[in-house]
Amino acid sequence: MPGQHLTLPSRVVFCCTANRIRSVFAARAATQLRLTPTWLAAAPILSRGILAEPDRAAMPIAITVAARLGIDLKGHASHMLTQADLQNAWLIGMTKEHLAQTTDAWRVNRLGDFEATGDIADPIGLAESAYFTAFAAILAGLQAWSRLPSP
Repeated sequence: MPGQHLTLPSRVVFCCTANRIRSVFAARAATQLRLTPTWLAAAPILSRGILAEPDRAAMPIAITVAARLGIDLKGHASHMLTQADLQNAWLIGMTKEHLAQTTDAWRVNRLGDFEATGDIADPIGLAESAYFTAFAAILAGLQAWSRLPSP
């Protein structure tokens, strides 16, 4: 059952739909800004998508907006979420739909729940301002997540 293990997770997996905007931003921001709980500092941080096409770059507009926020998304290659990714992992999704994909993870949470914002909407196809809004919600969620005490 998720969340009932006494060991710490072996990895953190941020998950969205295509793994080209939100989850890659979350993983890169968590790593580059060191926004992880201190007790998870050694755990690898991955990003995945529930419908990802393999080896696709982050969306160009996401790269541009993220760069303005000091986060480098260049060099990203998308990956589909697999059962192997979930083995002893903390799965952090952007929406409830992303979390419905598994019961096999160490723990399952929606990133927006750490800051009481709920689902973090996909900005794909929307104006640049929607990307800033999504990334601001992700950063707020990461800041709240980083302050969590050890289980």
